[in-house]
Amino acid sequence: MELSRIARAMWSLAIKFNIQLNAQHLKGVLTVQADTLSRLSSQYEWCLHQRVYDYLNVLWGPHTLDRFASMTTTKCLKYNSRFLGPASAGIDALLQEDWGLDNNYVNAPIRLLDQVLDIVFHQKATATVKGSVVLLEIITTNSGSANKITQRQTILHPKLQNH
Repeated sequence: MELSRIARAMWSLAIKFNIQLNAQHLKGVLTVQADTLSRLSSQYEWCLHQRVYDYLNVLWGPHTLDRFASMTTTKCLKYNSRFLGPASAGIDALLQEDWGLDNNYVNAPIRLLDQVLDIVFHQKATATVKGSVVLLEIITTNSGSANKITQRQTILHPKLQNH
């Protein structure tokens, strides 16, 4: 949005001062630095199949915030993304301090699972955490200890075994 505003202002000034602007295509090899973000691998643009998410949402929802998503992969109206987006509620879910305010849906890379669990416990949050072979419904109490859902079969991450 900011770039669009700048472009309109630039064109307005050009018209006002009778300056002619000419647009020109530049080969991609000449714009490597400027195009860095658009050239990142889309390996992080993945999401759980909608029917599976719908099932989890029936069991443990409604989820109100998708913590690891993008505008195209989010399962919730609110989401945290890797980069700033027009509808993103925040950049980098691990830096957000509002986990306790939502019923969080977390489909994080497995390498981030320990950090996600730390955040859930420290912020006394509720979260459905999906990671490769782990599916958790975590509800924390005011004391910060985890309660298991007894009527659901839950596969516990080793970090939760002693809670």
